[in-house]
Amino acid sequence: CLASSIETKDFEKIINKVDLIITSPPYPNDLEYTRQTRLEMYLLGFAEKMEDVQKIKKTMVKGSTKLIYNNDKPIPEILENKRIQKIAKEIYNKTNGKNWGFDYPLMVQMYFSDMYKCLKNYYLTLVKGGTAVLVVGDQTIQGVLVPVAEILEDLSKEIGYEKTIIELHRKRRSTGHEVPIPEENLIITK
Repeated sequence: CLASSIETKDFEKIINKVDLIITSPPYPNDLEYTRQTRLEMYLLGFAEKMEDVQKIKKTMVKGSTKLIYNNDKPIPEILENKRIQKIAKEIYNKTNGKNWGFDYPLMVQMYFSDMYKCLKNYYLTLVKGGTAVLVVGDQTIQGVLVPVAEILEDLSKEIGYEKTIIELHRKRRSTGHEVPIPEENLIITK
């Protein structure tokens, strides 16, 4: 999902209704995915020059601190979400005073802001009774757990999805610690 390239009000006008969406959006893991996919973007014609890659980066779900720009601000729904704000504050407390220049609390807020927009666009795209399956992974940032599937499930309910299910897909290892973290299928039905 390109989070901000199409406004939600315009999205409904250009897309046909579908029964099923299957996707694996970026994780909030501070990976800048265009670095891993740059060759494919050039080969498949999505980019011809570096400026094209920059345009794509500005519209991506912000799962990396390297995708946050000066004008980026979380949407009100995320700023009002107590759970997300608690996690952002915990990360801030763990990173406060470190001068590496990465704003992980803002990355978490922007990630869920962008994913909220994606969930709304999926909702507009699905027929009544249609389902979206998102493969998502929890993350730990400076030892703070970010339960991605649970938070996206809560946001889905706010948007109006009738049914939500979280299924364990697998447990992943982390390079930063020994605790396995879940990768899950979030199944949401309109």
